[in-house]
Amino acid sequence: MRTILLSLILFFYLHLGETSAQKYSEEAKSYFKEIALGSEYGNSQDKIIRKWVDDIQLFIPKNTPSYLKTELSIIINELNALITPIKIYLTNQESNANLRLYVGTAEEYIKAEPRAKKLLTNNLGLFYVYPNQKGEIKKGTVFLDTIRLKAKDTQKHLLREELTQALGLMNDSEKYPDSIFYQKWSRTNAFSPLDKEVIQILYDYRIKVGLNLIKTSIILNEI
Repeated sequence: MRTILLSLILFFYLHLGETSAQKYSEEAKSYFKEIALGSEYGNSQDKIIRKWVDDIQLFIPKNTPSYLKTELSIIINELNALITPIKIYLTNQESNANLRLYVGTAEEYIKAEPRAKKLLTNNLGLFYVYPNQKGEIKKGTVFLDTIRLKAKDTQKHLLREELTQALGLMNDSEKYPDSIFYQKWSRTNAFSPLDKEVIQILYDYRIKVGLNLIKTSIILNEI
């Protein structure tokens, strides 16, 4: 009787694991490969999965406008509902941060990220992340130019875009105008249903850091 009971428990446990696993649309899987494998300013060697494996401690400077702080809280809550098992937390201690937000002038950001100088000529928002050899992102920075960019709705859009891309979704695309990853000019201030799936796929436990396109495609075909 005990053996039968243990077998039933094991059966239901395994069955629950199978049925509770997230399922994704084919459209989202295709879009994920475009957005997650590589980076906008990278090269062919960048085409592997990169993501955070530890909680993100995000430091925001004192000069961050209150409306951006409010928007940031909204964005973080939405992202925390999509990524697992890690979470994003705000910290007041810069020394504890592994991700830092910079707002204000490009000149100030260049002090932190000197290699951003050329890119900031044509970019009002930017991010840099630093993965290790495995593909685990360990630290990064996010920048929002609030001096050249005055429109609050566009500031909010760029804040959402850059923070989301800093999670490891580093490419842009011209496919979906309502997507936060849309390459052309946009003021989208919400994640589309497709965006949400893409974010979830990256932080699905079955998608491992360091996977290349071929291995990623094999796993995506199975989930």
